[in-house]
Amino acid sequence: MEPFGNNLIGYVGSTSRIGAVDKAIDLFLASGNPGYGWPSYVDQTSTTNPKATVPRKVPSALEIFLNTAAFDNTSVFSPAPAKSVPIIRMKALFEDCALNSKLYTICGPIRDMYLLVANYKNYIAGYSKGLTDWNCDVDLYPKPDPPTLTEQALLGHLYAWTPFNAHCGAKANLLEKTPGYNDPTKTPNYEAVKGEFDGLQYWKDVLNGDYGQWQDNSKSNYGQFDPYVALIHGKDYLNSPYTYAYSVDDAVGNMQTDGTGMIIAVGGPENLPNQDHATPNVNFPYGLSSTYPAPTGTITFTKYGRCTTTPNTDPNPNFLSFPVPEGIAKTPSSVINCQISFSDNLNRHYQFKLKALPPFPTNPNPTPAERTAANTKFIDCTGSQGQVLSSWCVFIYPYQMIDPNDKRATIVYNVTIGGPPPIK
Repeated sequence: MEPFGNNLIGYVGSTSRIGAVDKAIDLFLASGNPGYGWPSYVDQTSTTNPKATVPRKVPSALEIFLNTAAFDNTSVFSPAPAKSVPIIRMKALFEDCALNSKLYTICGPIRDMYLLVANYKNYIAGYSKGLTDWNCDVDLYPKPDPPTLTEQALLGHLYAWTPFNAHCGAKANLLEKTPGYNDPTKTPNYEAVKGEFDGLQYWKDVLNGDYGQWQDNSKSNYGQFDPYVALIHGKDYLNSPYTYAYSVDDAVGNMQTDGTGMIIAVGGPENLPNQDHATPNVNFPYGLSSTYPAPTGTITFTKYGRCTTTPNTDPNPNFLSFPVPEGIAKTPSSVINCQISFSDNLNRHYQFKLKALPPFPTNPNPTPAERTAANTKFIDCTGSQGQVLSSWCVFIYPYQMIDPNDKRATIVYNVTIGGPPPIK
């Protein structure tokens, strides 16, 4: 999928051919790999006894743990999850960490998942009180579901990353509003625990081929919290970094961008407006206006442009930053080939582009010397002149940082742009 009306953004999803998908799933399920013994879906049309499975149709951990009615039988999955070696290990790992005080490296983040227990307790309390803003089914009071917190229910909500709010409205008892975790200034808090949950999904370093192991619990990569993520993202398997592998895998599958519609393509990226995959954004925060002594007064940017020399977008005074995808190197979609432009209420034209993306480490609060050095090396001010060049373009500053909200340690690039300069 990719947006319609915005050719800067590439696609999210996978372009793998059927043969490559089949090969990856077979390898994942083979002996010695994370998915050996993983359940498959039962073919409900099968006439054999026991029923055959659907070849290569494997459920995610979310689907397995949420389907409590099929956990200890083969009505939906085979083998039954309760007899599947990977699932048995995943449950035992949770019990070791959460109940048995084991000190494996992975245990700290797992214990912090007790956010779900606090959320359950809040659900029980709120449901029995009949909170009006929860919109719960009043005919069921005071009978929340489940009435007691079982390990199965806890694991189901954990792998789905969903709150306890059965028989209530969708906004009831949201995880981020769980008492004890809803203050971002205190520890623990929801954002920190959610970050740990993402880190557990990518345990230990799935994108680089470390899928965890079960042989030596003294090593830092002991355990496999969710082997299914290895199937989707692992370089040895589907190697699809721009698809969802778990319920809230938003860092790679959820693109927040502008457009006038959506394109859904089947069979490959051919004929898409942008045939490259989506990439992280480079952020361009800018100053909307500058105020100078009379008679100049306030000068304001009236338009900006992404990858065009003609500014064509109205600034949003409530969000003074715009993204440009990093893009694929040496292709038309690369930010390095993207001309950034502005115009102001004095009809002055502003223009620059990046020569390259700044290497790590760089300082988000530079000294004047650091700013000048980075600007000279990474900013191309060709197209700007006069006061726009001498008092604006030469002060643009690019830097990079590690995204504090992404446990995969994703690099975020920023290009800070000042407000309009004074007139001569």
